[in-house]
Amino acid sequence: MKFKTFILPILILLVLLIISVFYALFFYKDDNNLTNTQISVIETDYNKESLRFSSAEKKEEYKFNSHLVYNKDYEIKFLFFGDLMLDRNVGAKIKKNGLDALLHKLNEDKFTADYNFVMANLEGAVTNEGAHYLPDNLYDFAFAPEIIAKLKDYNFNTFTLANNHLSDQGQKGITETYQNLSALGYNYMGCEDAFLSDSNDFSVVDNNNLDENSEIIDFDNCSAVIMEKGNKKIGFLSFSIVYRAIDEDSILEKVKKLKEKSDIVVVSPHWGIEYESTARDSQVSLAHKMVDAGADMVIGHHPHVIQNYEVYKGKPIFYSLGNFIFDQYFSKETQEGLAVAVTVKEEKINMEVYMIKTKGSEIIEILKQ
Repeated sequence: MKFKTFILPILILLVLLIISVFYALFFYKDDNNLTNTQISVIETDYNKESLRFSSAEKKEEYKFNSHLVYNKDYEIKFLFFGDLMLDRNVGAKIKKNGLDALLHKLNEDKFTADYNFVMANLEGAVTNEGAHYLPDNLYDFAFAPEIIAKLKDYNFNTFTLANNHLSDQGQKGITETYQNLSALGYNYMGCEDAFLSDSNDFSVVDNNNLDENSEIIDFDNCSAVIMEKGNKKIGFLSFSIVYRAIDEDSILEKVKKLKEKSDIVVVSPHWGIEYESTARDSQVSLAHKMVDAGADMVIGHHPHVIQNYEVYKGKPIFYSLGNFIFDQYFSKETQEGLAVAVTVKEEKINMEVYMIKTKGSEIIEILKQ
């Protein structure tokens, strides 16, 4: 009897201990700590479709903690280059020795690695088999899709098209350019010179799942596009004012509308006077107004030489990056260009500037400025 009296409290204590352990393991959740499911959500590039849950309870847990993802300020890294032309003498060199004979230094130095957007101004049309169509122009550039496809080997994924050479092969060439770049899975934006699309219903491209055969850009909305990366929306606007001007108010309105729908706005104007190393007052004025309207950076090109750059209200403005790859071998200045690395995080913009030196269209030196 004494033994039973002694053992009963011990059994009660053991049962209570087991119940406590069971509750701690399966029911208690400390809101100050992250569960394994929460950690996996944070450490991935927020891709809801790729996450699978074994129970409704875990799915609800993901929903509850989704603010951890949305509040995380996703870092966006850009690398911008100037004018890229792969026809004429450059095309002949590629045909003879291959594209890597010109661009090998990019991969040797791992220069284009680890960026979300590696971008250049593509000076010409991407036509089927690189065909040349009417009208016949003195300067007449077209590139075969097979050559453009190889640029992915150097991490290029985005092109501005708004320039005075997009229409070299007429409307047929523009149509094929859009079709071919979409088929290759590239980002792109831009209309022919002196044209700004009217629509502000911007196309949205999911760069978290960018693949071949992406949607073809709409002619009515070719000036701008919004690209999603991580939890950020990046608006890109590209326009060309070489032969004729575009109404300034229309440009500024486009920037404002794009900013309303984007976290970051990149504007790439094709402008200025060829071979002048200093931007005109009209460029400076418009660039400042575009920043005031919502542009986070202005990346210009066309003069074929490097022009001055500045930081205005904390936003970088590059009036001309100069040539990246071209066949203007007649001067040192036309065989030099800038590459600009821009990182945006926590609403702060940091940049690094590099000089790209070429000889006969081959990159020979990359120098940090």
